Amino acid sequence: YYYKARLNKIAQRFENATILYLKALDMIKSTDDYFLLGKIYSDLGDICIIQKDYDEGLKKYQMSIQMFLKSPRKVEASYRVISIGKVYHFKKDYAKALYYYRRALKETSNSYLCGFAYQEIGVNYYWAKNMDSAEFFLRKSLDYPFLGNHYSIRCVNLADLYFDLNKFDSAQKYASLALRYPSTFYNQRDSYRILANSECSLGNLKK
Repeated sequence: YYYKARLNKIAQRFENATILYLKALDMIKSTDDYFLLGKIYSDLGDICIIQKDYDEGLKKYQMSIQMFLKSPRKVEASYRVISIGKVYHFKKDYAKALYYYRRALKETSNSYLCGFAYQEIGVNYYWAKNMDSAEFFLRKSLDYPFLGNHYSIRCVNLADLYFDLNKFDSAQKYASLALRYPSTFYNQRDSYRILANSECSLGNLKK
């Protein structure tokens, strides 16, 4: 049920995914498989956030944290702290988002999590229009290992920042770099957008 739910979540069939997650939850909520419980609550939180149900999403993330703290992989709890920070970022409460990102950094020295936290701090500063801090933390995040499409996200956001600063060569460099790493359709789309806009700004209309 859990993996069927994940497949539906990835396919953005959120209603089906939610039903399957709840079935999985019913089957194991009386057990001590806290790691799986944490994953289910976390994924349910993700669905709530995608659907902009922020209050319910926060509740699910809090439940997820409680489960992960009882499991052997406590670092997952810190990842959910970052997820809570992202909720406040989406609500444009950038100061509160920053609080949760920094809290996650204090909880663990895990290099993957540190890179992810610095990535989100950089993105948060970018949307808050604090370009110097955004550049510092996004560049800092590049020094850390990554999971999934995180490196592509770092590069795309750096490229966007440099485009906004009219540093088109740097924008092209990082947009091109983003395309060399695992990414989603959305990351790829943004990379090509930045590359096209940079060429346009440089007068290379055909390219």
